[in-house]
Amino acid sequence: MPELLTSLLIWIAANSNLEHDGASLPKVVMASAEALHEMAFGENFPKAIRSGKYKVSGLYNDVENTIYLVDTTDLTTEGGKALLVHELVHYLQHTNGRTKEHELRVLEPLAYVLEASWLQTRLYAWREEVANSVAVGG
Repeated sequence: MPELLTSLLIWIAANSNLEHDGASLPKVVMASAEALHEMAFGENFPKAIRSGKYKVSGLYNDVENTIYLVDTTDLTTEGGKALLVHELVHYLQHTNGRTKEHELRVLEPLAYVLEASWLQTRLYAWREEVANSVAVGG
């Protein structure tokens, strides 16, 4: 896991204005969807939304320096890594002094942009691998 975190943090730093010291890493914990929901919203969130209409896939807790991902996340897939990229962006935002005092409308867009960029980068790499294997085998 440290190798994956480090490589993703290097990628994020290279593709944004966020810096990483190269040494510190957040803890990553898998948790149930219900546990993530409780962490994100507490017990007062409307039950209609709790029933699955709003899903929390991950969150970064700056007090614990911990990223929580829903326990169905497969970090061997590009989609799982993209979710981790999203939460690592929040980790770096915090370590770079951008805290919850900054509105979500400022913090979330960069996380979504970098998550999408990660997937796009991996898609191009995958297409190139497929094209090369077809050219070599064909």
